[in-house]
Amino acid sequence: MLLTIITSFPGCGGGNGDHISKEEYVRAGNAICANGNERIAAVARQPSADADADTLATFVRVFVPGIRDQLRQLRALGFPTGDRRTLESMFDDAETILRRAENDPSTIDGHAFDDVNRRLTAYGLRVCGS
Repeated sequence: MLLTIITSFPGCGGGNGDHISKEEYVRAGNAICANGNERIAAVARQPSADADADTLATFVRVFVPGIRDQLRQLRALGFPTGDRRTLESMFDDAETILRRAENDPSTIDGHAFDDVNRRLTAYGLRVCGS
């Protein structure tokens, strides 16, 4: 899962990416995702492959806002120099999956985020990509 409240992370930029290193971004980003994933897991579990439409819709109503909040917080960190395009591409792809899920909850299966998660993990956002 991806994609919580940011208190303060020393050295984080205020959204312009001029003051945050990749190391700081990865550390703060993984903390955001860990907290957000815990919050989602506390109220919803990933449905089984044979879940009915109501179960999927209930999951999507919790999951989508939770992941969107994580994406918002990740963007609010700013971006390490030269990484804005890479990160925005991953975040935009995640948003596309979320919109698809809102329109058709059956699209949220165990593999909907595989590509995005692989790319997040490769970047260093292992918690966000799990």
